[in-house]
Amino acid sequence: MGTITYYVDGLPVTISDRTYSMTDALVPVDQRAYKAASETESIDELWRKQPHLRMVTSFLAENIAQVPMHAFGRKANGDRDKLPATHPLARAVRMPDPPRLTAYELMHTLVLDVCLRDRYAAVVIVGEDGRARIVRMPPATWKFERDSTKLPTSITAFRSDGTAFSIPLDRALWIDGYPSDENTSPIESLRGILAEAELAASYRRDLWQNGGRMPGWIGRPKEAGGWSPDARDKFTAGWQRYASGGVRAGRTPILEDGMEYHELATGITPENGEQLESRKLSIAEVANAFHIPPQMVGQDAKSSYNSVTGYREMLYSDTLGTWFERLDQAFNMRLVPQLADPDEMFVEFNVAAKLRLAFEDQARIFQTTTGGPIMTRAEARRRLNLPHIEGTDELIVPLNVLEGGQASATDSSPDKPANGGGASGGSGASGSGRTPSPAEVVQKVYLGVDKVITTAEARQLINDAGADLALPGPDFGGEA
Repeated sequence: MGTITYYVDGLPVTISDRTYSMTDALVPVDQRAYKAASETESIDELWRKQPHLRMVTSFLAENIAQVPMHAFGRKANGDRDKLPATHPLARAVRMPDPPRLTAYELMHTLVLDVCLRDRYAAVVIVGEDGRARIVRMPPATWKFERDSTKLPTSITAFRSDGTAFSIPLDRALWIDGYPSDENTSPIESLRGILAEAELAASYRRDLWQNGGRMPGWIGRPKEAGGWSPDARDKFTAGWQRYASGGVRAGRTPILEDGMEYHELATGITPENGEQLESRKLSIAEVANAFHIPPQMVGQDAKSSYNSVTGYREMLYSDTLGTWFERLDQAFNMRLVPQLADPDEMFVEFNVAAKLRLAFEDQARIFQTTTGGPIMTRAEARRRLNLPHIEGTDELIVPLNVLEGGQASATDSSPDKPANGGGASGGSGASGSGRTPSPAEVVQKVYLGVDKVITTAEARQLINDAGADLALPGPDFGGEA
């Protein structure tokens, strides 16, 4: 709790942080004295100081920024081709303002600007070579000019010397929230909740700082006799030293003359004050204001692997789906026309990259559904960051995988005979349930030595998995 300042005979008397004038009646001097700092601070200060607000908005910004955006060209059959990296549009979304701004930083600041102020603007500067630079404008340096319907007509920006200049909308990348000259972000509606969280945090700081100053009183029995002023002052000074915390925090105070400490049943303690529940409620309210399930920002202590997997799918499909759609439309309507024909090219977030299964699960599912191998040896080597080898670009189809034959190459394997029986003798990895060896792992994932990787590369991978095999060289009996 704060203090009040009364003016009595021209002298200030402090009781709380609200100021009154002692005339015929108590008259508030300033209405702002009734408000906590969170209710009057700027949005930048709120984001810098309020941990729950910063946690939720940073969660949004970081999870959206890590999803790559790609540029595509439309084909007549409805298919798409990914544009080469040198195309002006592909380069703009990959390197928006080199070397000052990466694609991640662009999207991160964009999402934060929209979260904090419900608007965003960046100037698109196209050079003579066709290369574009996307230069973000800090929200405090510009404003929208609006028509009678409150829709934007242009952007007015301000230089450091105070002079203004106009930017046409078709020369900028911008996002406008609810059409208004006021800040329409959810933060304005959260100020009361953030103020409560601030006051609760202030109380917790006072509680820890005061150490032994507990909600109660100390009684001295009358049988102890008279208490001299010197003895009373000595005890009071000792108790205050203990209550101030510091190196005495956690120690037990010594009471004299049969004194007893009586705890007040109505006192506020960390337990009955429900401080932990108060924090959880504050986080949940901020998360709900930005349409994020509180479980995704750590408000579910009983999460299992399956629930975390479900949260991930819900995050990138439902929670962030509206963000991806909003940003896709903004980039395609306001950035693409400045660098390419919007009827032939477009940009899109690669959300599927965040929803993919593990590589081994993907390989098994796609091989079963398509009835044959789906990856060339060159593509497999590329996933391993290995150099290209001539003659590995063709898709190898085993002789037992033909149209009208077996449904999948996995129908016949060393651990599963073609007649459908299980692995004999229990020696197969899948038949016995044992953990496969490093060599079996490498052979299973990468389709076998001398087919995708060389002998030397396979032995190195096995060593990386924990083995200790000799590598090709003068002491190795054979070549890679």
